[in-house]
Amino acid sequence: MLRVCQLLLSTSLCITGDRRDSEIQSYITTTGNMRKHVDIISTLPDDLLCCIISLLPSKDAIGTSILSKRWKNLMDFVPVLNLTCRIPTPGFINTLDKLFSSTSSSSNLQKLRLQISGCHWYIVLNHVNSWIRSAINRNVAELDVCLPDDVFNTVENDEEFALRVVPSDSLQTLKVRGGLGLRMPYTIGSFKNLKTFWLWIYDPDKELLAKLFCSLPQLETLFIDAYFSKIVKGDTNMCINIIAPALKWLNLSIDQEDYYDVDLKVLIDTPMLEDIILEDGYLAAYLVMSGPSLVTATLDVGMDYYHLINTHRDNRYVRAVELLRGLSNVKSLEINYSASAALDRAFQDRLPILNNLTCLNLDDLPLTGLSLIPRFLESAPNLKEIAVTIQPQVKSIMGWSWKSPTALPTSLLHLEEIEIQGAKIIESDPSFSVMVNYIGRS
Repeated sequence: MLRVCQLLLSTSLCITGDRRDSEIQSYITTTGNMRKHVDIISTLPDDLLCCIISLLPSKDAIGTSILSKRWKNLMDFVPVLNLTCRIPTPGFINTLDKLFSSTSSSSNLQKLRLQISGCHWYIVLNHVNSWIRSAINRNVAELDVCLPDDVFNTVENDEEFALRVVPSDSLQTLKVRGGLGLRMPYTIGSFKNLKTFWLWIYDPDKELLAKLFCSLPQLETLFIDAYFSKIVKGDTNMCINIIAPALKWLNLSIDQEDYYDVDLKVLIDTPMLEDIILEDGYLAAYLVMSGPSLVTATLDVGMDYYHLINTHRDNRYVRAVELLRGLSNVKSLEINYSASAALDRAFQDRLPILNNLTCLNLDDLPLTGLSLIPRFLESAPNLKEIAVTIQPQVKSIMGWSWKSPTALPTSLLHLEEIEIQGAKIIESDPSFSVMVNYIGRS
C-alpha cells in the first residue's frame, strides 16, 4: 500500500492547481518536513481524494479501500471509474459487484470506462450488465464499454448473451466495442439526451439497426462500424435507418462476408449534417437527404465491388450517382478509387448539379479520377480546387482518354488550382497533354 500512497501524493500535487496549492502548502508547513510520520493525504477533503483516486489504475484505485477506515467507502463517491482488466478474476468480479451494489453509492457518476480484453463472455455477462445498470442508476453521463472481440460464435443464442443498455436520461456519450450483440430500447425518449454514440458491432440485430438511430433526437455525433457474417443468401431486407434531426457528424462503415447474394439499404435523413464519411465493400443502396449545412463528404464505397465492376453485378454502379445526388449541397468532396470507378462506369448518367462544391479530391487507382474531371467541371459550376492522386499501383495508361466537355464549363471561370500527384506515369500520354492544354487555355 506504500506505493498507492506515493501515487496518491504525487497525483494530488500535480492535479491540484491554484485552487488547492495554498491548502497543501499549509499542511507541509505545519509538519515542518515530509520526514515526519503524518498522514497528510487522509486530511485532504473527500472531493479531492475522490478526484485523485479516479486517476489511478483500477487495481490501485480499488486497493485504496483497505488503507484505513477513512478510505473504506471513498470509491463509492469517485466520479470517474476507469476499470481495465485483461481476464477478470473472481476477486475482480466480486469487488466490482460490491462496489456497484453498495448502498452508499448514491452520488452521481460522471464516467464509467470498462475494458475487458479476453474471457469466456458468458461468465461475466450478467455482472457487466448489472454494473451498467448501476452506473445508469447513478446518472452516468459517459459510458465506454470495450469487450473482447474473440468470443464471436462461441454461443448460439446471441439474444441471451447480448450487452444490454437500459434507458437513461443522463447518458450523453455512449461507446460500445465488441461483445455478442447489443440490445437497447429504441422508443423515443429512452435516451433523450444522448449526443455522442460510437458503436463497433459484429453481426448487429437487424431491428436495432432499423429503429435505434431514429429514436435519438439530440444525437450530434454518430460512428458505426458494423460487420455482418451471419447473412442468409438472397436476403434483401437488411436496412440501416438514420433519422436524426440534430446530427452533425456521421461516420458509417459497413461490411459483410458475402456480398454476392445479399443487399443492404441505407436511409440517411439528417438535415443538420455537416460532415459525412461512408465506407462499404459492395455499394449499398443509399438514400441520403441532407441540408445546406453539409460541408464535407468522403465516399469510400464499393471497395470489393471495384473488383467485380465487369461482372454480372455491375448494375450497381448507378448507385454511386444516386448517392452523390443526395449530397448535392456538399462543399468539399473526397472520392476513393472504387467510388470513382463506379461513377466512371455510369458515364451515361449525368452527375447531379453541385452548386456549392468548391473542393474536389479524387483518389485515383484505375485512372477513372482523371476521366471524371470533365464531368465534374460541368456539374460543379463553382469548383475552385481539384486534386487527383494517382496511386503507385497504376502501371498502365490503357483505357484512359481525355474527353473535353461539349461546352465551356462555367467552373473554369472560378478554377484556381488543379493538382495531380503521381502524374509521372501519364505525363507523356497525348491525352494528358490535351487535358493540360484544354484547362490552361480555357
